[in-house]
Amino acid sequence: MVKFKTEIVNGTCPKCTVETILVDFGNAFFRCTHCGADLEQKINGHIKYMPIYDNKARMRLRVDDWDEDGKEI
Repeated sequence: MVKFKTEIVNGTCPKCTVETILVDFGNAFFRCTHCGADLEQKINGHIKYMPIYDNKARMRLRVDDWDEDGKEI
């Protein structure tokens, strides 16, 4: 069984400027549920979400085939 750990936070998206829900995809990368912008969380005394402008850095959902023991097929 594959387990995903996702964090959901409230925040203001810098792209659409809406107070919305941000979904964590790991390693401090979030996606805005309102406009779909990919954001990187920066912590320097306070938390900020910065847009990712590099198209090569855009996150994509990847689906793999796994067996019941959690091993990749």
